[in-house]
Amino acid sequence: MPAEWVRFHAPPWGGRLGYDKPTCVRARQDGRACTRQAAEWPEGFVEDDDPGACWSHLDDAERARCLQAREAYRAAFWALKEAHWEAAGHDRNERCADCTWPSGQMPGANF
Repeated sequence: MPAEWVRFHAPPWGGRLGYDKPTCVRARQDGRACTRQAAEWPEGFVEDDDPGACWSHLDDAERARCLQAREAYRAAFWALKEAHWEAAGHDRNERCADCTWPSGQMPGANF
């Protein structure tokens, strides 16, 4: 996880930058394409390939792996934030220059 992500207020969706969220790649029962948003599989925290399916199209084993990856990703993000707060000598309610993006430099991200 990039060190500058400590500046985000929350972990970016799926560990990705940008405003696009993928859609499901699996077909509905009637054979048409599913148009739902794909389940969040944080990049770098998944042992298997992202199946690219929405939550409804994941089987039980895929859902369990997805939840484990999300938990690991969020734990890593908040550990990064807490390490910064401790090193900077403040708590989550205070801000320093390293806690925020310089004006106009925040990369696009979904939350």
